[in-house]
Amino acid sequence: MRLQQLINGYTEALLWSEFSEEPHVTLSLASEAAINVQCSRFLDLLDAHSIELEPTYTQCPTYEYIGHSLYLQQAGHGSGIWDMNVSEGNELQRDHASKLAGQVGTLEFYTGDDNVIHVVGA
Repeated sequence: MRLQQLINGYTEALLWSEFSEEPHVTLSLASEAAINVQCSRFLDLLDAHSIELEPTYTQCPTYEYIGHSLYLQQAGHGSGIWDMNVSEGNELQRDHASKLAGQVGTLEFYTGDDNVIHVVGA
């Protein structure tokens, strides 16, 4: 459930921030797979470091919000995990999670002539 929420948030942020002017695009299977791997790696790192983030934002599921923030941070949008509002006392875990986000690498996407979003290198 956490992984799917993370993927949903990551994908939503990707579509909203990069492709909102192209409403009829879809993700390629390779893009979906790359996002899945990216989010899985990040969750594995959070678990390995016993990090449990506690965002105070309640308009969507916790890990969907984290996935949204993960994408924005990795894409260099000036926002990300490091500036998420979290419960008092959870700031150090948030900051550690933000550093871990940099360890999973970044993905780059583009829209092909086929109106499909492809991941660079796939």
